[in-house]
Amino acid sequence: MHFMISIFLRYYFICSCNMQAWFNVDHRISHFFPD
Repeated sequence: MHFMISIFLRYYFICSCNMQAWFNVDHRISHFFPD
């Protein structure tokens, strides 16, 4: 059970980091190309 929780936390941490990175990229793109 502990093994499953550790895998889930690792997967969640990686996904959250990727989402943060994509948010930063999207913010930069919108900054370079304002409406």
